[in-house]
Amino acid sequence: VAFAIVRALGPVFACLMVAARSGGGVAAELGSMKVTQQIDALKALGANPTEKLVAPIVIALALGMPVLTFIADVTGIGGGLLAATGSLGIAPTLYLQKTVESIHTMELVISLAKTAVFGATIGLISCFIGMRTTTGTSGIGALSGEPEPGAEGPPPGATDAAVTGSSPRAGRRTDDHIG
Repeated sequence: VAFAIVRALGPVFACLMVAARSGGGVAAELGSMKVTQQIDALKALGANPTEKLVAPIVIALALGMPVLTFIADVTGIGGGLLAATGSLGIAPTLYLQKTVESIHTMELVISLAKTAVFGATIGLISCFIGMRTTTGTSGIGALSGEPEPGAEGPPPGATDAAVTGSSPRAGRRTDDHIG
């Protein structure tokens, strides 16, 4: 349980929540700034909007996602502890011992580094969508209402491919169809 949570479930669920809530909010905020010509005003003052608006968002998400992922990992492992002790009758000390044995430091580091990349990607995509808003307030409403690209999480196997360079689907035939 702990291995699956640290390796895949914690990072994906944490990033999914942030992409769905914060990503849409960032896009709507930047879209509003674009429509009301606040970004044009920054350019007129000689400021770079990418430097003043986009970079802080991307950096904040890249730094914040590992913290949120760690919280998600601890919460998931705690939930596993409650399920193992309550339903299965496993001793808490045994569960914690096996959890510590199954999670290596490098796996945790890879998991947290992966979410830093995911956080930066969420920030870049959200800022891109917000900066491309062109119409009035109806464009902002449509923008904040449309699903965030990639908010459903990475495609299956992408997290492993990003870290190890191999996909769990490698070597499988994809043209096998039924009927």
